[in-house]
Amino acid sequence: MTIKKLSDQESNNDTCTFVVDGEITIYVIDEMKNTLSEALGKHVSFVLDLSAVEEVDSSCIQLLLAFRHVLMRDKKELTISGISPQLKSLMATYRITDLFNPKGVT
Repeated sequence: MTIKKLSDQESNNDTCTFVVDGEITIYVIDEMKNTLSEALGKHVSFVLDLSAVEEVDSSCIQLLLAFRHVLMRDKKELTISGISPQLKSLMATYRITDLFNPKGVT
């Protein structure tokens, strides 16, 4: 898994955009959690571009729910873009698709 934060020149200062590729599974979830946690106090809204994510498991869902919970508590926003069919299916299984305002999900 690679998680890249777009620089402030590439995105609005209030919005932090992360582009993730590879897998979001139990084997890499700590790295992703740490990267997201480091940005929490610096931005008002977050975008996770998951269009290049090839594999997910339930730890991805757990992290997304926990991250969303922290952002809601702090009155911040989260948008997910580029939902893969596998992630879309997993989100539907857990009935959480509508919680994340995912762009392009029908």
